[in-house]
Amino acid sequence: DLFIPFSQEDDSFCQNKGGVGLGLSIIHNLVISMNGKIEVQSKKAVGTTFKVILPFEQVNESTEDISGVPNQPINKIYYQGVKRVLVAEDDEDASFLIKNFLDDENLKIDFVVNGKELITQNSKQPYDLILTDLRMPELDGISAIKRLRAEGVITPILALSAHALMEEKEKAIAAGANGILSKPFNKESLNSFISDFLN
Repeated sequence: DLFIPFSQEDDSFCQNKGGVGLGLSIIHNLVISMNGKIEVQSKKAVGTTFKVILPFEQVNESTEDISGVPNQPINKIYYQGVKRVLVAEDDEDASFLIKNFLDDENLKIDFVVNGKELITQNSKQPYDLILTDLRMPELDGISAIKRLRAEGVITPILALSAHALMEEKEKAIAAGANGILSKPFNKESLNSFISDFLN
């Protein structure tokens, strides 16, 4: 199945080149969460075409119900006050997903692509939450978490992992992570994961 997550046999490739085999799986989950579908056409020596089909409904300009109270999306988490979130993620598809899943006007999100940039960016201004992938080039998430904690950073740090290895999760917690969310995730699980640390 094209949309089943896979892992690189050699972890060093992931560290040097990036990518953990989640691109199609992430896009597939995003499309399914929007009640859409993906069509695939492949021809040997030519290439593969993916067609994404999404249903959209026309929305009336008025968003108020008969009581005069604005309607709000079901299950949406509303963050109180402006919160700054720093995200370290080297995979473009995952970053796109996070940006869209954390679509809230009270969340101001900055993105970096590795642990070194995470440490540098965090030193420039205070953040309410740090969200970091564990496997990144240059400097991985666990090493970055250790350095931040060694520098006295007390900001909540939540980790994202594409690997189900308990050993890796234990290392992240031992390094100072406050929690770990496995990939692939959906909008509800991501917002639920971070909401306790932002509200």
